Amino acid sequence: MPTDDERLYTIPLRMAHRVPRTKRAERAVQEVRAYVSRHMKAELDKVWLDGPVNEALWARSIQKPPPRIRVKAVKFEDGVIEVSLPETEKAGSRREEMAQEREKAKEEALPKGEPEEAPAKAEEPAEPEKAKDEKPAPPAAQEPEKTKG
Repeated sequence: MPTDDERLYTIPLRMAHRVPRTKRAERAVQEVRAYVSRHMKAELDKVWLDGPVNEALWARSIQKPPPRIRVKAVKFEDGVIEVSLPETEKAGSRREEMAQEREKAKEEALPKGEPEEAPAKAEEPAEPEKAKDEKPAPPAAQEPEKTKG
C-alpha cells in the first residue's frame, strides 16, 4: 500500500549522451534509477521501473534515448519505490497487481472444503497378445540377399 510519498519528477538524461552510442539507453535506465534513489532516499536495488518507463527510454532504440523523461515515483512502506509514467494512471500499481496474483494462485492451490475425488480412469484395452510361433513379417522394402554362384 503506498504511503504519502508520491512525487512527480522530470529527470534529465543528458549524461546518457556522453557514453558510446551503443550504451545510451542502458545508461538512461541507470540515470533514472540513480536520480529517483537520490531524491527519495532509497537504495538503488529498491527502485523498480515500470514497463512503460522502460519502453519510453528504449522507444527510439539504444542510440537515441530521450533528453528527459517525466515520471511518477511512489514510495512504499517497506522502502521500495515504483517508478511509472504519470500518463498511465492505473487502478493500482504493478506491485499491488503482483500481490493479488500471488493470493489468487494460493487460493487456487488450496482445496476448498472437501477434496474433490479424481475421476476414475477408463481402463485402456490391452493389446492382443501375438502368438509366440508367429514370426514378424519381413519389410517389403528390403531386397533379398544376393548369393554368389
